[in-house]
Amino acid sequence: MLKSSIETSRFYLRHLTVADVSDEYLSWIRDQNSNRFIEAADPTYDLDSLRSYVAQREHKSDVVFFGIFVRGTNEHIGNIKFEPSDSLGGSATMGILIGNRGWRGKGVAVEVLEACAQWLFDEHGIAKIVLGVDPNNTAGIRAYLKAGFRADHGRNFAEGESNNPWMVRHHSSVNRVAIGTVQFGLPYGVANKTGQVGLDEAARILDFGWASGVGTIDTAIGYGASEERLGETMADPWRVVTKLPAVPESTEDISGWVKESVFGALKRLRIPKLYGLLLHRPQQLLGAGGATLFRALAELKEQGKVEKIGVSVYAPEELESLWPHFQFDMVQAPFNAIDRRLATSGWLSKLHLAGTEVHVRSVFLQGLLLMDAASRPSRFSRWDTLWKQWDCWLAEHSLTPLQACMSFALSQREIARVVVGVDSLAQFREILACAKNPTVVPPITLMSEDQSLINPSLWNAH
Repeated sequence: MLKSSIETSRFYLRHLTVADVSDEYLSWIRDQNSNRFIEAADPTYDLDSLRSYVAQREHKSDVVFFGIFVRGTNEHIGNIKFEPSDSLGGSATMGILIGNRGWRGKGVAVEVLEACAQWLFDEHGIAKIVLGVDPNNTAGIRAYLKAGFRADHGRNFAEGESNNPWMVRHHSSVNRVAIGTVQFGLPYGVANKTGQVGLDEAARILDFGWASGVGTIDTAIGYGASEERLGETMADPWRVVTKLPAVPESTEDISGWVKESVFGALKRLRIPKLYGLLLHRPQQLLGAGGATLFRALAELKEQGKVEKIGVSVYAPEELESLWPHFQFDMVQAPFNAIDRRLATSGWLSKLHLAGTEVHVRSVFLQGLLLMDAASRPSRFSRWDTLWKQWDCWLAEHSLTPLQACMSFALSQREIARVVVGVDSLAQFREILACAKNPTVVPPITLMSEDQSLINPSLWNAH
């Protein structure tokens, strides 16, 4: 049975009906000044003609027409339409209207488009979405690029089609990969033998990732020169997630420190706004200045400098004390074949149901899961039984460690982004190739909750 609605963190989408046609909806269509890039905008429309337009599409098999509604208030703020929608051909042509002016410029299109792309793939087998764009619609083009669309240079125009440029989005698990850039600023990782990524190599990694459909970058103020290097090499409108370090104990003006830190990051990154801003030490929210700290994050979001705020945790148990007091748009946590606490604790499902965007890191356990027995550091020999089981399972399924790690992380549909650290372009090519592999889930006996193993911050303590 097909799902008739879609939920995102802020909205729900359902099939539009004649009952949804209102004076406000009519005002969106008639406002050509505000909607000059929307072909359906027409000042001659009246309620009857608009009802007729919607009614004609309600029961057509080749049309998917959704209204966009705000969760909680049920406010109708826009529509998204796929016409024609061709399940046999695996493609759909899209149009979107954010009619409510108060919701424009707030990432609605990106959030809605990603959810619709997944829905179309799951329910209709549609993996390709195309849309025509007016070259003067720079804001729209940036939103489409952030949602995974790329220029479609090879499209042949059919008779009667607009000659405006076309964009295309191919649905793939690659879209859910994010580039972790700690290696851009520091020689990081137990398996890292090449050191810090050079500037030219960083540029090649970003260019390849962007062309492949990757659109998210993960960094942090504490990642050495990572932000500066990204600022020098990012040529496209990436969605950037960065993290604030711990607030120094001597800080008297917490709000001022937060804003100064974020504006400094924006300057280094050379971008006008962040997609995500996370706290690297979220337990500070429970301290004396916690309320002030969270309010400073919320104010940056209200000012349009940050789209989503949240926390980066080392273990899901940290959320137990934070969740009752704070509402997070985004949470980042470790997750891999050995460390599955985010899922087994129930937090992955709980965050997803609450509309919180979940990003996971450490999918290779800092490279430890990618090593063979000969190259694995001797301090990890105490888990030889686990490693032998891991190696046997890989051999049984004819998998490389990289294939297994990527397949497992991407098999968790509640995870929005899988952050992968990258040492070189060659490595990144291999990672993205493995992101397309069929799902194979490692046996639950490979799990471990031994902190000495799954928490890299403890490795040097033993």
